[in-house]
Amino acid sequence: MRISIIGCGYVGLTTGLALSETGNQVVLVDVVKEKLRAVEEGRSPFYEPGVDEMILKHRSSGALSTTTDLGRAVEG
Repeated sequence: MRISIIGCGYVGLTTGLALSETGNQVVLVDVVKEKLRAVEEGRSPFYEPGVDEMILKHRSSGALSTTTDLGRAVEG
């Protein structure tokens, strides 16, 4: 399933990672480019143990992507 999550803060990112872990394709949307850039570089924009490793895993598999474009995130 393809799921878009609006907001790449603590709740949005951790939810997206959990959904990626269960086999979903997740697109994280945020207007704060620094948060998205951190995820694109394989690191969390906040501290939470284990999150960086999960980001790297799901970014490399293609299960986790980011965008500032809400339209792109919700198109089927």
